[in-house]
Amino acid sequence: MKTRFNQIAAITLSSLFFLVGNVNAKETDLGTLNLENNEETLGIEDWMLNDNIWDYKATFTIETETDESLELEAWMTSRKVWKPKRPIHTNPELDRKLAIEKWMIDENIWNK
Repeated sequence: MKTRFNQIAAITLSSLFFLVGNVNAKETDLGTLNLENNEETLGIEDWMLNDNIWDYKATFTIETETDESLELEAWMTSRKVWKPKRPIHTNPELDRKLAIEKWMIDENIWNK
């Protein structure tokens, strides 16, 4: 795989070298070069000098928002909450097995 990739890369680079080496650019056509400036003259408009537009202090005010201070409550550090006396076990026999119920395949519910 690696040698195949190297072969393809070598062929591509050598063919690119031969193509670029055969370019003959002896003349340049100055007829297509347009050095004239065709832009309209720029003018000052009223909005450019309007102080209400450029008054950025009133428009863009930066305020630092902070969250309310957080405090530890008693239940957060209570051992009774985080370490119960007996471990919690689940009984898989008591859990219902997943089954397809009527509402899951009802056409009226899904095609409203």
